[in-house]
Amino acid sequence: MKRLLIAVTAALMMSSAQAKEPCAVLGELARTVMDSRQLGVALSKLMAIVKDDSLSKRIVLDAYEQPRYQAEEFKRAAVEDFGNKWEIMCYQARSEKPKGGKSHV
Repeated sequence: MKRLLIAVTAALMMSSAQAKEPCAVLGELARTVMDSRQLGVALSKLMAIVKDDSLSKRIVLDAYEQPRYQAEEFKRAAVEDFGNKWEIMCYQARSEKPKGGKSHV
């Protein structure tokens, strides 16, 4: 459990750093959060890690609104699907450039 929390913290720190592929980093963060959810980590533990990062909070809350599965194959699918969902939203937001040419993400 402690190792998992360290992984979540590392993923959160990576997500706030400048990355070549921010949507890939966001997807990895979402997968890590959903993996924690599927393993039964308490919501309050993840919320304490994300603190005031609003995007990370949204990901954590979204993950905990999803079902928790018992079978490993369903857990793996939930983790992958959740990561892909957040990557899709990121890529869509980045493709919608506002006036001035800068993207939202």
